[in-house]
Amino acid sequence: MRDFLRGKEMKKLILLFIILFCSSICFSKTYEIPESWKKDHFLRLTRQDLDLELEENYIRNRLSINIMEQSHRHIMHSLERGHWRKMTMSRRRYGRRRYYRYRGCSLNEYARMRGIR
Repeated sequence: MRDFLRGKEMKKLILLFIILFCSSICFSKTYEIPESWKKDHFLRLTRQDLDLELEENYIRNRLSINIMEQSHRHIMHSLERGHWRKMTMSRRRYGRRRYYRYRGCSLNEYARMRGIR
């Protein structure tokens, strides 16, 4: 029963992490400083400073999104070559059941495909 609970908790944590990640991406895409904030918090900053800051944020976000798109492409690429592999988990926790786990292609395979090695 305890193991079952632990599994549930892990699922909840993973789900929470995914939701947070997605919301942060959405927020970073649509982020702009509201007018009220400009009045209150940024009184000491000039308009030019604000514009520069926004521009920097925009560039940084574009870069991170770009990197994410690239890594996503790489993940999809390795998934095309992947397969299900039978894994024996630790007996203490799972008994003797075997779990099938998805494995992408190995690094060597990936390097060979890309012509790195």
